[in-house]
Order: sequence, then C-alpha cells, then structure tokens
Amino acid sequence: MSQGEGHDMANMSMAGVTIAPGETGTLLWSVPDNTNELEYACNIPGHYESGMYGNFTF
Repeated sequence: MSQGEGHDMANMSMAGVTIAPGETGTLLWSVPDNTNELEYACNIPGHYESGMYGNFTF
C-alpha cells in the first residue's frame, strides 16, 4: 500500500500492539512464504501520514 492510498487501520484484521510513549514492546508474526515486501505502520490516527511507516523486503 503506498502513502497515497487510504488507510483504515481500525477495520483491518492485522496483528498490532499499542506501546505507550517511552515504553517498548514486541510483536511477532509469521510472514507467508510468497511475500516479497511488507509494510509496517503506526496505527494511531495521523501518524502514518506523518511518516511513521516503513517496509521490510524479503
């Protein structure tokens, strides 16, 4: 999903974790074998649009 596309993280059935400011956390999940790239992003409103996202390339 590119930055220009719409995001409605509340309605996506994806794994997620909320971490308080100054805290750390861990989220582990399995990536399907046929996945070449995966985008991760902050799900707090406005944070994705502010650049809080990135990509993993496998």
